[in-house]
Amino acid sequence: MDITILPEKSVGFKNNDYKHMVMIIFVVTTRWLSVLIILVTFYED
Repeated sequence: MDITILPEKSVGFKNNDYKHMVMIIFVVTTRWLSVLIILVTFYED
């Protein structure tokens, strides 16, 4: 995890990872939100 060795490669890799992480988090969050909405509507009825 030494950034001083290859700064450009580390930054590029982290940027790519960041985009993938954001996408995964977004998908998981939307799925959890839909599940929560369904549960709430079932509980409310």
